[in-house]
Amino acid sequence: LGEGTGKFSYPVIGGRVSSGYGMRGGRLHKGTDFISSNKSIIAADNGKVIFAGVKSGYGNCIIIDHKNGYQTLYGHLSKIQVTTGKIVEKGEKIGVMGNTGDSDGVHLHFEVHLNGGVQNPLKYLKR
Repeated sequence: LGEGTGKFSYPVIGGRVSSGYGMRGGRLHKGTDFISSNKSIIAADNGKVIFAGVKSGYGNCIIIDHKNGYQTLYGHLSKIQVTTGKIVEKGEKIGVMGNTGDSDGVHLHFEVHLNGGVQNPLKYLKR
């Protein structure tokens, strides 16, 4: 139950990248930032919500464990619409884009972790 497919969909609908993964200001930007006129945030794959709350720097944040070595993180949300322990399906709405935490405008900060190591999300996302 809640096992991911290993293929991720975009966590925003009609989103565009406002800031990519990589070094930024001498620090690693561990994810990809998306902006969109559609503020709905959706689960990038099936999984289990292992964190839904406020996380330092990320503001309102959701972490989904896809039970296949992958975890995805969704940060700076204005609203969280899932609870810890919930099984979510790929494409299910889990929250609303926002500007909480260490953020400079309304966007989604999205991270992909594989076996605890941070990855470039754009390597995994399929349009």
